[in-house]
Amino acid sequence: MLAHKYWRYFNQSDVNHNHPYSVHFDVFALNKNNTVREIGSWHYLIYFDYLPAFRLAVVLKFPSWLGNTTLDPCSNKYCNENSTCLPVFNHHNSHYCSCKSGYYGINCSMYTPLCETYCSVNSFCRPDDSDRQAKEKEFYCICPLDHFGPRCNLKYDNCDLNPCLNNGTCFSKYDPNGENSYMCHCSERFHGHQCRDEKMSIYINLNMTKMLIARGTVVQLYSYFPTGFLLIAYQKSYIGLPSAISFYHRSDYAPPLGVLKIYEDLSHPQYFLIYFWRNQSKINITSSPQHCPHASLLFSEGINPSVSAVFNYHHICHNNTQRVCFRDENYFCICQQDHYRAECFMLDIEHDFCYQCLSGGKCLQGDLEDPNDFICLCLSCHQGHQCEFSMQAFGFTLDSFLVNYSKE
Repeated sequence: MLAHKYWRYFNQSDVNHNHPYSVHFDVFALNKNNTVREIGSWHYLIYFDYLPAFRLAVVLKFPSWLGNTTLDPCSNKYCNENSTCLPVFNHHNSHYCSCKSGYYGINCSMYTPLCETYCSVNSFCRPDDSDRQAKEKEFYCICPLDHFGPRCNLKYDNCDLNPCLNNGTCFSKYDPNGENSYMCHCSERFHGHQCRDEKMSIYINLNMTKMLIARGTVVQLYSYFPTGFLLIAYQKSYIGLPSAISFYHRSDYAPPLGVLKIYEDLSHPQYFLIYFWRNQSKINITSSPQHCPHASLLFSEGINPSVSAVFNYHHICHNNTQRVCFRDENYFCICQQDHYRAECFMLDIEHDFCYQCLSGGKCLQGDLEDPNDFICLCLSCHQGHQCEFSMQAFGFTLDSFLVNYSKE
């Protein structure tokens, strides 16, 4: 050990530029036949290996190209027959050769037949290669579903007892204590450890009184902090205009504010107030959304220009007794029933922005936690989920026919 430290730290330049140690997070998937396979890894270098301790805090994320074989870094790289090429998820276009079950050593050139009998059937056996001088190898067993123990010989499936209620789906998971050996994927209306708790429902039937040609619509349901900052509780994007909105929430009270954002063109959406109800656990209404124009269109000539526009917003409610709501680039305001004052909330107008669309198309984000939940409003002569198809080369107009006819 001392000789190794001397070799490692004698050359300062080598310590600064060469980092032989790293932390690997290997991830495995379960095949349909209940066998286990490795699908990739995250590699993080230890830059200061001369310190007595190393702290690593990371969030492991799968890359967006996962599942797309054309972008897989292993598509044009090969490993020997004893190993499999797998991607390093946190390094662009990087790969490594992972030894198949039972193989170990540099280039996976060594094999031990003990792996065939050490771990149970369908398990993945990996010899411990950390101590290459050891006469007897230790083995690690990666167990398939419902198996556990150091050699995966113990089997218990808590899902056989059907613990998930209300049509929930049960999945086994590894838990050394056996206390939480399953998890429930609940249907839309229920939640909780065993899907026994019913979510509160929101159902709104939309009755639009203003005639619009909606190319795209974003529904936004907001909660808000005491400071007045709006927080998205639910967001959904639609092609066209939906006739109804349904949403199930876990909170004691429903989001108090519902906003409809309608795109007739790609750059200037119109805002509508669906509802504004506080302290409601369930909402089941037919709503005629109220148009909320930009505040600059509602100022009267008597407004003092020396006063900041926000402080004049109460006058909008005073002078427009039929007005329910209005907004600007930073605030969404609702007039009180007596129109004495305006209640304004800080609004982030970019909640529905995304950038997955091509050819100048407008991207509208749906669920903020799902990057793949979006729609694209394409420019003319473009089609496809991401506006990736252009029809301009195949287009024609009546004028082009008349010009060609006049030349004959």
